[in-house]
Amino acid sequence: MELLKKRELDGAGPAVLGDADQPLFEKLYADYFRKLVSDLTAAYGAGPPDPEDVAQRAFANLNKRGGLSAIRDLRGFLWITARNIIFSEKRSQAVRDRNETDLVSHLFGATSDELHPERVFIAKEQISIVADVLNAMSARRRRIFMLNRVHGLTPAEISRRIGIGRTAVVRHIGVATQLIEDAVEQEEGGGEAND
Repeated sequence: MELLKKRELDGAGPAVLGDADQPLFEKLYADYFRKLVSDLTAAYGAGPPDPEDVAQRAFANLNKRGGLSAIRDLRGFLWITARNIIFSEKRSQAVRDRNETDLVSHLFGATSDELHPERVFIAKEQISIVADVLNAMSARRRRIFMLNRVHGLTPAEISRRIGIGRTAVVRHIGVATQLIEDAVEQEEGGGEAND
C-alpha cells in the first residue's frame, strides 16, 4: 500500500474507495501485488513496460474505480487490467518506433548511412521549422499532436485522456499536420526560388 501512496501516477487522481472498500483494497494489495508482478514477468517478460509499474497502474485503476464489493473476481479484474495496460504500452511503443522510422526516413532519406552534410543541414532546418510551427499552435492542439505523434496514443486514447471528443482530436491532429507540412513546403519552395 505504501508503494501506491508514494508513486505519482499519471491520471491516477484521488482515491474513490469508500470506507467499506478500503480494508478490502489494502488486503488485496498486500496479498496479490507481488504475485501479480511475478505473473506479469512470467507471461510478458521483464519489460518494457516494467511489470511492477504495470501492476502499480492496475491497482491505481482499481483504486480510482471504487465499488470493489461489486467485482466478483478482484484478482481476475486486476490481471485483465494489467494485461490491457501491457498491450496498450506495446502498441504505443510500436507506433512510436514506426513514427521514428518514418521521420528518419523522411528527413534523412531512405538510409541514414548516406548522411551528407547538406542533408543534415536541411534536416536541421526542417526540425527548426517544425518546432516553430508547434510553438505557434494553441497549447491544446500542440499537446494532442505530441500525444499522437511522439507518444503514440490513438485518437480514442487521447480523447479519453483529455476529455474531448474523438472527432475533435482527429481534427486537431489533421490541422497540426497540415500546418507543419505547409510550413516545410513553403520553406522548401522559398529556398529553391532564392537559389
